[in-house]
Amino acid sequence: PNPRAPSLSGLAVAPSARSIEYSDALVRKLISVAVARVVIVTLSLGALFGMAQAKPPSSVQDISDWQYVLIGSTYLLSMVYAALLRYRALVYALGYVQIVIDAGIVTVLVLMTRGIESVFTVAYVFVVLGASITLYRRGALVAWLCIFLLFGTVVLMQANRVLALLPQVAAANALLAFAMHTGGMAVVAFLASALAERL
Repeated sequence: PNPRAPSLSGLAVAPSARSIEYSDALVRKLISVAVARVVIVTLSLGALFGMAQAKPPSSVQDISDWQYVLIGSTYLLSMVYAALLRYRALVYALGYVQIVIDAGIVTVLVLMTRGIESVFTVAYVFVVLGASITLYRRGALVAWLCIFLLFGTVVLMQANRVLALLPQVAAANALLAFAMHTGGMAVVAFLASALAERL
């Protein structure tokens, strides 16, 4: 039997067919985004590892280590996430959790590959697209806020030379990069969510 939630009158109310259908559709979308995350991270770090071996930097061993850690963490989080999707009551909340996880993974990737100079800043686009597909306008807004905060933290650390692994940049250049990236992500969030709601 389907689980029934108590109503205000104290009687059990069965979930509507429409809500069940929406929940099932959301689960399918979340699984698709989670699979895409694993594929993108694996390919991105695989490409980095290949380039490092072709032209080894002085810290090739350190680079390899953090790549393995990030790939392993991504697989582990995805497996835990997939297991939790079996519980329909958590599906909607897990949609937002996935946005935070994706934004965090991309931020680590950006942080470890020269910060604002990283080629992987473009990967934030996939976070916004995934959020727009699954949770539409609210998801896109949450994704943009996560990017604003996380990428902003990277920019601040790089401008203030907090981490030695980040190359030095002028404060003006850091501010310009932040404005361009977050502004671009805002446009993507608006367009992607509007398109997703029409489909």
